[in-house]
Amino acid sequence: MNRYKLILMLFLFILCGTILFAQGRIYEGPDDPAGDIAAEREGYMTGNRVFLYFRNTTELSDWPKANVSRWPNNYQGTKMTDGVALLVGARVYITQDTIPVTNPLDIFQLSMQGLIDTVYFLQTSYREEMDEDLQGVVEWGFYPVFGYFNEVNEYPAMSNKPGSWPLLGWPARGNTYKWPGEWNGRFGRGIIYADLETYFVVNDAQDQEYCGRGIPGAVDYPHYYPRPGVKIGDKNPNVTIQKGNPWGGLGIRVETRGFQWNNPQARDAIFFEYSIANISEYDIRDVGFGYWVDNAIGGEGADDELGYFDVDLDMAYSWDKDGVGLAGSVTGTMGFAYLESPGLPYDGLDNDNDGIIDEHRDNSEGMLISGQDAIRSYAMGNYDLFKFEARYGKLEDLPAYQIGYWWTGDEDMDWQDGEDLNGDGIYDIGEYAGDDVGLDGIGPGDINYPVLTKENATICRIIRKGKVASLILQLLM
Repeated sequence: MNRYKLILMLFLFILCGTILFAQGRIYEGPDDPAGDIAAEREGYMTGNRVFLYFRNTTELSDWPKANVSRWPNNYQGTKMTDGVALLVGARVYITQDTIPVTNPLDIFQLSMQGLIDTVYFLQTSYREEMDEDLQGVVEWGFYPVFGYFNEVNEYPAMSNKPGSWPLLGWPARGNTYKWPGEWNGRFGRGIIYADLETYFVVNDAQDQEYCGRGIPGAVDYPHYYPRPGVKIGDKNPNVTIQKGNPWGGLGIRVETRGFQWNNPQARDAIFFEYSIANISEYDIRDVGFGYWVDNAIGGEGADDELGYFDVDLDMAYSWDKDGVGLAGSVTGTMGFAYLESPGLPYDGLDNDNDGIIDEHRDNSEGMLISGQDAIRSYAMGNYDLFKFEARYGKLEDLPAYQIGYWWTGDEDMDWQDGEDLNGDGIYDIGEYAGDDVGLDGIGPGDINYPVLTKENATICRIIRKGKVASLILQLLM
């Protein structure tokens, strides 16, 4: 994981962890303070038929509490899970007890000489199995960051509660703020498409396990300091725990969104999206992302859940063995499917079975190919066209093929150019501006959309080519 931003997009829930390798954009976001236990807040997702309690630490549901998950969200509903946790695992290589090594050749050579130590991290926030200081007071994992909610309130920022939004606006690049009084939505500035959305940020600065002598419970050697010279409390001197200690952990920041729709196609699912950034001073060579789930389908406290994985559909299922829950209630079935997952960029294989071998998420716009015959010839020579069309549709129906103008970096051929009909260099009202959704998430027709020139549209298009890694899973009940 280089110093890039990675995005994992998940439909809740997941039965088991997974290992992913991917690329992303350079991190250019907020300079957050260290996470703090005083910033912890609790909320409920109630926007559709799935009811779920969550903390802004990334932990979802809880045990032994009863009213923390339910499907359907009515008097007939039963508990579905006792707990869910995001997992970010990594290996860090250290030589001479304190010097990080990130170059693969150096790692290999020092390993052959026995001059390297391997440090393992598994960052999470959960009700149990957490590393702690010797006093058992501070968990060494994810803590939420101040600045992403109204601090005088007792709940995280929620799209349906303007009073929960930060008063100064949302942390933006560096030390700046943006959009005061507007929702910082998944789909852009002030845009609330989902029936309910939440947004919060955590980091692992409080993890002191490998920060050395003088820190109760810490490992003496090797030491790892992801942000040398940066201490807890430098940014926020009012931090309530471990002030003055080194910034610890891997040096990762997790931007989290949860959202729900109540329309028939999505009312039985919750979406959680994780944007994971390496904010340390070093590349992290080996990173895996996963999830653990403690099932409780039916809520009766019995270990009677079963599971199955369908290889062809890439879908996992979990259900109650006898179909009977608490007080004789009828239980549901949870299904988990990867809708998209990043593959290995350099192995020359089609890891996600979509007919495309190039699995990069940070590629350029590629080559320009003009003419339908040339596009078809290139696709036949570089794609498994049968798998490609099964995933994305017939070649002749795709926008790039129809206009006979294709940048190969748009692998699925779905980008659409605009039409400046009067040639004035501006996409006026009534003129189609193309697939122009830039970094702010706003497109033509959205509120707060600025005047768009063809030059700006070109810039947006080029930025859009720098894809981020995504993992999408789906819950079906």
